[in-house]
Amino acid sequence: MILRAFLTVGALTGMSRVLGFLRDISIASFFGTSVFADAFVMAFRLPNLFRRLFAEGAYTAAFVPIYASTLAEKGQEEATLFANRSSAVLTIFLSFLSILAILFMPWIIKVIAPGFVEDQSKFDLTVSLSRIMFVYLLFMALTAHLSGILNSHKKFAVAAAAPVILNLVFLIALLVVIPLFYSSVYVLAFAVSVAGLAQFLLVFFAVCRIPVKLAVVKPTIDGSVKKLFKLMGPGLVTGGAQQLNLIVGSAIASMQAGAASYLYYADRVYQLPLGLVGVALGVVLLPQLSSLFRSKDQEKANNLMNSGLELALLFTLPATAALLVIAEPVVIGLFERGAFDRASSSATAAALMAYAIGLPSFVLAKVMAPGFFAQQNTKTPMYYALWTIGLNLILALAFGFYWGFVGIALATSLAGWLNVFLLAGGLYKRGLWRWSQHLLLQACKLVLCSSVMASLLHWLAPIFGRWLGESPFDKILHLTVLVGIGIVSFFFLTIVTKTTSLARLRTQLAKKG
Repeated sequence: MILRAFLTVGALTGMSRVLGFLRDISIASFFGTSVFADAFVMAFRLPNLFRRLFAEGAYTAAFVPIYASTLAEKGQEEATLFANRSSAVLTIFLSFLSILAILFMPWIIKVIAPGFVEDQSKFDLTVSLSRIMFVYLLFMALTAHLSGILNSHKKFAVAAAAPVILNLVFLIALLVVIPLFYSSVYVLAFAVSVAGLAQFLLVFFAVCRIPVKLAVVKPTIDGSVKKLFKLMGPGLVTGGAQQLNLIVGSAIASMQAGAASYLYYADRVYQLPLGLVGVALGVVLLPQLSSLFRSKDQEKANNLMNSGLELALLFTLPATAALLVIAEPVVIGLFERGAFDRASSSATAAALMAYAIGLPSFVLAKVMAPGFFAQQNTKTPMYYALWTIGLNLILALAFGFYWGFVGIALATSLAGWLNVFLLAGGLYKRGLWRWSQHLLLQACKLVLCSSVMASLLHWLAPIFGRWLGESPFDKILHLTVLVGIGIVSFFFLTIVTKTTSLARLRTQLAKKG
């Protein structure tokens, strides 16, 4: 069941990330790493932060266990009443927050991009773009609320498809509106807000097709709603630890021209496996772990957690190994065209290699955190997240001084690994998780297979580079061939080492319970 649901969410998330790549390729082509690019990517940090906090973090982690338990214990009517009341309170709170943020946006930008203050035109542009895009927050929060309802009813597909809308609207703006009608970075800012509305409408109509009667009710803070927001507070820190670390890194990077763009494009590349695996596993695991813990079936919960960890390692270890050896061909193939030159590619590739070190940790944290959330425990992961944020700040300042934006990316990765060790230790100490010998053996095999695959790519990359030219087609062909060789060789190695097998994959895909 976990593999089927994971593949559904992962495939749709993958579609979104592929479209996101096309979006970022177009942005890079139009704006490169210019002042406009720096202003946009810094302004886009805010709606991206809240999207991940709500859709992939705090709100979902708090809402799903309460809704699921209310549905199981009191029935659909009470669960629907809780959903409607929490929606009303959330709407009023976030509307007020959005108004305040728009009014005080110059001060917010001074905090998240202090390096822009010295360039008044860049600072003013970032403030204007941020104000336009902040409307996205309300739509995204309501989308996350409705997605939580769908996930609780084991309806994962539509909620996972919602981010596709964001990238489709972006692509229309980049490929149609800007070339034909109005060439300005402001078009992208308006596209974010329009996409937020479209995502909300998509999940709204999906919820209308299940036995949940959505209604506008008087905002009432009853026991369940209080519990929701009590759990959500610590979850804002927990679910957003990685994003807050990126904000910290971006703030320090704003002191260096172009650095914010380098980190943004590198972040977009490693977000593909993170989105495909981490987000998908987190979405699928939370409702199922909540159900198992509620029924006190610890053995099945432990097996489910280990299955999630194995899937996480299966996808992230080879991705990490590959990015460490072919980061530059990846960036060149994806972004190098138009205003994005070779210097931009080399700088972005260096940041990508630093981020790649932490990729497995970011995904493993997505698998482990639901073990706490399913128990309606959001405080413990919050304390862990605070430690990681503190470490990231110290390392980013220290490494940034010596290695610039590459040091900032490395600090984010190391902080991610601290978070994993703390989460694993916390789960183990509370008896919520025990690693199995099978998991340890699989991890060792995956490290071996990934290392051999990376060695092969490291040897082949310069050979293909000499054979191929510098045209956009040659760059994409170079990347495509390397990725294809990496996938085929890794899959072959996992079969040879019996890490996995075609029969096992077929069996897992066929399981319905």
